[in-house]
This record gives sequence, structure tokens and C-alpha cells, in this order.
Amino acid sequence: MEKTLNLKAMITKFLKEIKHKLGETMTHFDPEDDEEYMFAYLWGMHEAHRFLTPQVPAAAKSQESAEVCRSEGNRYYNMGNFETARSLYSKGIMLAPHPSLNENSSSRGRTTPGGLSLQDTESIDNRSTYEDYDTLAICYANRSAVHLELGYFDDCLRDIDLAFQAGYPDETKLMKRKVRCLHARGKDDKPSKMEMLAIRHLHGRPKEETFHERFRLYQQSQTGGHIFTETFRKSLLSESEVPTSKVSDPHPNIPALSSAVTLSYKPDRGRHIVTARDVYPGETLLVEDSFCTCLKEASLARRCTTCCTRSINPIPCPTCSLVVFCSEECRARGLADYHEQECEVLPALAAFSGDTPCVLAFRILMRLSFARLKELIPRLKKEAETLPPEKLGFNEDGIYSSYDFRAIYHLCSNKQHHTNKQLFGRCIEAFIVTKLLEMSRRYFVNSRGEPVCPSEEDVLLTGSTLVSLIMKLRCNIFTIKDLQVSYNITGDVVGANVGTKVLATMSLLNHSCNPSAVPSYGSDPSSLYAVRFIPAGEEVTTFYGFRYFEKDTSARRHHLLIHYYFLCKCEACESDWPEKSHFPAEVSMKCVECAEAVSCKTGECRRCRVEKPKQGDVVRRNKKIGKEILRTVEAYTHIRNSQRFMDGNSEEDREVISKVIELMDRHVVLPCKLYYEAQETLQVYLNRAGKFMYVIPDKKEENLNDLSRFYWPLLA
Repeated sequence: MEKTLNLKAMITKFLKEIKHKLGETMTHFDPEDDEEYMFAYLWGMHEAHRFLTPQVPAAAKSQESAEVCRSEGNRYYNMGNFETARSLYSKGIMLAPHPSLNENSSSRGRTTPGGLSLQDTESIDNRSTYEDYDTLAICYANRSAVHLELGYFDDCLRDIDLAFQAGYPDETKLMKRKVRCLHARGKDDKPSKMEMLAIRHLHGRPKEETFHERFRLYQQSQTGGHIFTETFRKSLLSESEVPTSKVSDPHPNIPALSSAVTLSYKPDRGRHIVTARDVYPGETLLVEDSFCTCLKEASLARRCTTCCTRSINPIPCPTCSLVVFCSEECRARGLADYHEQECEVLPALAAFSGDTPCVLAFRILMRLSFARLKELIPRLKKEAETLPPEKLGFNEDGIYSSYDFRAIYHLCSNKQHHTNKQLFGRCIEAFIVTKLLEMSRRYFVNSRGEPVCPSEEDVLLTGSTLVSLIMKLRCNIFTIKDLQVSYNITGDVVGANVGTKVLATMSLLNHSCNPSAVPSYGSDPSSLYAVRFIPAGEEVTTFYGFRYFEKDTSARRHHLLIHYYFLCKCEACESDWPEKSHFPAEVSMKCVECAEAVSCKTGECRRCRVEKPKQGDVVRRNKKIGKEILRTVEAYTHIRNSQRFMDGNSEEDREVISKVIELMDRHVVLPCKLYYEAQETLQVYLNRAGKFMYVIPDKKEENLNDLSRFYWPLLA
């Protein structure tokens, strides 16, 4: 997408204009000043309004561009390149003029607060004529032909319906295709053509083949593409193999957390999570839906703007040509939540996608509404002044909800660590976002939803809230990444960042370079898994950016100082653990008496030999623990190198991996190579229990390529 707003150029021109008074200006931006005072000063500068007001070109549909895509799609279709043809038809659908959605539909489906239907097929104004939306109708019809060729029968039927709704005139042609599709899909009690091919490929024994082969077919059966009978789908995976994302015993006051952990507070640590009992590697400690998400600019046309999953068969926004949705349900939800309100200013907002806190702040305020903001802020300010820190974020019923703006408002901002220059920068960002909220004509509205001119008091309330919110989001957001699971036993691959998300509960965790828990990748729901043994009463930590084996100590500490304003004093930093390539290969245990490194086999401690000549009891105790460590390491090594582990997950394997990590956390001198490898092995196991895409090794196995198009879907 062509850049529509050069933020850096805007800010550079503004700073050049005020350079003669920049020193005096900076005196008004200090950590001791409140956000409203700082924002009011900037809002009062006429230079700011002149240079920091964005110009927003329309992200209009383009009949001509859509026609080009349709024509190119036809060319690839005739060549038999159906995947490329489908991609071009989808782009044509995205660019083509679109009829308005019928918000007054009498659909039987559930509706959003905005009145949009969440029925499987969303109603489009049936009065549309072919002349009005001919390119859209043809692209839908042509894409349905591709889906029929590829065997995506549900998608074919959906596109046929959408082509009719857009006014496609040749009813006979599409009805014949629909009949062919229904015939190919067959009845539910008979194997489909795709099932027959799958059975032939697996020699009729799906459960006896590898986990990967069965799971790929199961993914296909869940995506709505290939049609599989319920009997065949159940033959692929047992109930225990189907991934679930939930905590088994939720915390009574913090629903996203497991009852195995709870919230605590210390002045030097702030609010943080501690264990209520011993926690073992592999346990799920948190499952949470995002409060808000944001895709990077490069991902807008490839991923659903509502759920952030990759969409290979997208449907468009009816107004702009920048975003797509994976389904009518996601489109209805996205339009009702925020996209309909941001649609007109999205070209400018998208330019912020490299600086996602600003986009997230825009969306959070738009979803909240100005009327609600005006009602909440005085109450939340009073809470911040009067409540003890450990009570912040909880509602009147004593619940810390991931869906409550109160929880986001009370997150840490680190304002006291900001320099004058940084605070000035945050105010500039808030200024531009406030301008975009004004220009959207959907934020400052009256009780009838009509745009109004905001008072200065309204602007300052919005702007100061944005300043605070942007600071909080800069140190409390999580990345959305592609997770790619390898067929190889060597491990998994984490792909590029595709967006960011706000998680109110997970933001309560502090950092360690040797974290005791790690979050899942991908879109909602987000999970947090223990990767270490955590004794009762100890803090649960995650990592902000890098773990001990990814960067050296100085690089990690520099990153944390710059972005999170603290000097890390975790065990990996204080002991200056070496780089991964220098981890000791031999496992040494800590002496039970003095914690010196001793051999697991002999148990002899040089220090105790000198200080405690009669050390026989120490040696016996050391040897007993050393023997257990070696036995568990042997069992782990056997599991890690087995075909069974490569084929899939089993609870028995998880227990062995968990046990070896637990013993090393309790008794082994860290770091060591085996400890790192065991944590990575557990991560592979946990990755398989979530959403991912398969990566297939090439013939030479030199690299990983040929990404599968199937993502693990959310199960109802």
C-alpha cells in the first residue's frame, strides 16, 4: 500500500518551525507535570495545528484496479494456476465498489450492538444491480469456480451466494455450478472425494499414521474448505489430542488466571503474579482474550482485521480498500467494534502501524466512545489516588476483567522515567491521534450519533488520556507472530511479527531473562505456560523481548533500559551467563550442603572435603540426587530423540520433559546446554497444543519452506 502519511516528515517540519523556541517549549514537558497540562500547552501552539494536522486521502474503491486484478486472475485460471488466480480474484473483490450492507436485515442470526447480523451469510442490499457492482459480482463468481476446482466446497457455495447478492445476472450458470458443488460435497454419511483421496494416502489407517499427517487433515476439516464427514474427522484425532485453550481451575477474582497463581504487590516489584502452590513445567497459568489488537500495515490485506488470522478467502470492507475479513461474522463484529468508525481515516492511521501504540490507543478510545470516557475518567483518576496499588484494576464486584477499560487504565506507564524529549514526543503522537478522532466524525458525537464540534475541555480530556494511554501501551503490549511447526525433530520456527495486542492480565507479569513462563504466539486466545519449576510463593516471570540464550547480557540490559526503564537483575544478568554456544555440555549438580558444583556421578565436593572432613553424609545425599538427575536425563534424551515425540504429543512425554526441567531448576548448576534444550523441547510440545501452521522441509532439508495455508482454528 502506498504511504499516505509521512509522520516523520510532519514532525520534522514542526520541530524546524519551532526551533527558535524549542528550549523554552521543553520546559513544559516534565514528569512532574500532569498529562493535561502538557497536552494543553501543545494544543495551544498554532504551529502544531499547522504542521501536525494530517491530510487523509480517501481509501476509495477502484473499479479500474479491480478490473485489472480480475483480468489477471482469468489469465492464471486458464493456465491452471488456481492459487494465484484465487489471490487475484480476492484482491479484485477488495478493490471493487461494494453495495452497502443491509443493517435492517431480518436475519435470524445474533446481531451486534450496531445492528449488523452475525449470520453465516451477511445480507447485502438485494436491490443492487449488475451494472452497479459488475466487477465485484464477477470476481465472486470467478473465485467460486476456483474453489470448486480446489475442492473448497463451502467456500464455493458462499461465493456463489455473494455473487448473486452483488447482482450477478447469469443465474443458470451459477446454479449449475452450485449443483456440481453440492453433488461433489455429497451427503454427510458418505465419504467425500477428498476423504477418499485422504484415506488412499493414509492407506485407510489414519490413526496409525503420524500425528502431523492426521493433524493436517484435521485442520482442513475444520477450516470449511474440504468437506469431511464427522465419522472421518473423529477417526483422525482422539479427544485428548484436540488442542484446548483454557485454565482448568480459574482464579476466583482474576478469571484469566489459574487458581495456581495470584496477584501480589511489593514496592520494588509493583503488582506481580506469584504462585499459590508449586507449579510444574508445562502447566497453563493464564488464558486471555485481547482487549484490543492491531495489524501491521503490511498485514492489513492478508489478515482479518478483527481476529488477525490469515485469510486466504477474504471478504472486503464495504467502504475502504485497505482491510479484509475472514468471515461475515468477523466483518459484522469488526465494523461494530471500531472499523466502521476508523474507515475514513484509516489511510492516515495505517501509517502509524509501525508505531502500534498510537493505533491501539485510537481504537481503544473509539470502542469506548467519548461519552463513556467522559463518565469514566474522573472515577478512574480518583481510584488511582485513593486505592492501594494491589486493588487497582478491579471493578466494583472485586473482579479483574480482561475486557474492562479500568484494567488498561491502571497499567504502569513509567512516566517518571521519561525525559522531557520523550514526553514531548508522546504529546505529539497524542495530538495527531486526537486530530484523527476529530476527522473521523464518529468520536465526538451527540446522543443521536451526529458529529459535533468538541469543546476545548473535551479535546483536553481526550488528548491527555491519549498521552497516558500511549505511554502505558508502549510498555504493555504483546506481539502477534506466525508460529510455524516443523516436521523436523529439530524444532519450530517463529515467523515475523504481524501485529500487536493488549492483554490486561498478562501485562501484570514482570521480566526475567530466564523466565518461568512464556506466552503463546498468534491471535486470541493468548496462553501463558510454565517452562520452569516455580515453588509456592515465588514470582512468575515472563520476558520482555529477549531471553538469556538470545542475546548477551549487555545487549539484553540495554534493550530493557531503553524500552522499559529498568536495569535487569535476574540471575542470568547478575551472573552474566555466557552465550548459547558456550553453555557447558556436562550437567553438574549443586552440593546439598554448600551449593558448589559437583559431579552427579561421584557427589564429592572439594569445598566440603576441606571444611567438613567427615563429609560422608554429604556425598551420599549428593549421589542420591545425582543418580535421580542422570536417570531422568537419560529418559528425557530417549524421548527427545524418539520418533514418537516427532509424531506428536503425549502426556507421558510431557511428564518426562517436565521432570528433567524441575530437577535442573532444583539441583543443577545453571546455565547448561541440556537445560536450554529441555526448555526448547517443552516449547515445541506446547506449540503443538495451540494454533500454528505447518512448515514442510524441502527435499534437501537445507531450510524450511512451502508453508501450509491451514491455520489451527478456534474451536467452539
